[in-house]
Amino acid sequence: MAAGKEPTIIIKKIKKVSGGHHGGAWKVAYADFVTAMMAFFLLLWLLSSTSEAQKEGIADYFTPTTAIGSGTGMGSGGGTTSTDGTDKSDKSTVAVIKGGTPAGPGKNTKDTIIDADLEQAEFDKTQEQIKQAMEELQDELAQNVLIKITPEGLQIDVVDSDKHPMFNPGT
Repeated sequence: MAAGKEPTIIIKKIKKVSGGHHGGAWKVAYADFVTAMMAFFLLLWLLSSTSEAQKEGIADYFTPTTAIGSGTGMGSGGGTTSTDGTDKSDKSTVAVIKGGTPAGPGKNTKDTIIDADLEQAEFDKTQEQIKQAMEELQDELAQNVLIKITPEGLQIDVVDSDKHPMFNPGT
């Protein structure tokens, strides 16, 4: 070696990781498990503390009302839907009285029938106004709007169809 030059010493320190907590993925899995168990026990509690009428109301809330091109296992809410997206279900309606119970035989009073008829007339008028406005637009997307009268009121569904999608595919 030349005088005055010392050799350069390079020290490589290798850190050994001793496993520790093995990452944090187990925490996410455990949190998901605890959340699912909490939801399950809330469901059990609700089922045990509700009446049959309340259970039917909850089931009706989660029942799908329309299905376009329904596949295996998908109900269409009692009606059938054609491939072009039009509803083929029956157009029967049920008047709903204050208090939320459907009007049926033996439950109607004269005032209730009159109120139900006025409400039905309002629904029909509103439905026609919306249909006329959609026709005036002369837009192909007007076919994607389904309007029907249900026991709960006037139902307006905006749906996708194969011929006229609401959004560009892949967006």
